[in-house]
Amino acid sequence: GLLSSTPAMAKSAGAEAFVGTFTDPINHPGGKRTIILTGEKIGDYQLAEVQGGGGRGEPANYVLPAAVIGDRTIVIDFSPKGGPRDF
Repeated sequence: GLLSSTPAMAKSAGAEAFVGTFTDPINHPGGKRTIILTGEKIGDYQLAEVQGGGGRGEPANYVLPAAVIGDRTIVIDFSPKGGPRDF
């Protein structure tokens, strides 16, 4: 789905470009997702976490594993909340 960032999110380089709090007003209005970097790297992958919830049609709280590649790609495993493993 489409994610909207908060205005406070500044342009950053590398994996930091994905860090911030986002909403998904079309698919899960009222919910938030916060992306943080875990500090761990595996090869070219910077590990991350998506902490979210509270939107229509989703759990109140969840944590999803993610991996960032450079500053243009993030892969999130939505399977803990019933979604695709590699979205």
